[in-house]
Amino acid sequence: MNYKNFPDMYPPDTTPGCPPPNPRNIIGGSDTSGRFTVKFLYSAELIADIKSIPGIQWNPDGKNWVLRKPQQTADALMAMAAFSDRNGFGWARTAEKLFNQLLGD
Repeated sequence: MNYKNFPDMYPPDTTPGCPPPNPRNIIGGSDTSGRFTVKFLYSAELIADIKSIPGIQWNPDGKNWVLRKPQQTADALMAMAAFSDRNGFGWARTAEKLFNQLLGD
């Protein structure tokens, strides 16, 4: 994948066994609201999997999944990271920065 076309996205883990990245599957974050957003094309499998993240909610207005500040526990953040790894999601720089700030890395 040519990441020059997606400047806000870091290359995902290239560990053998990880699925290839899909540029439409991305975890975003907001510096101002402090929330994470997850977007992807409709997939029953991804919907079932994302529901395993504690506190994540469907946002019908934005047509995305949202993890707001009150639900951002260490368990929820680790579940989001595991979801990302299992499904080949990229992380926007703002989301990665927010993730690291919340976990103290």
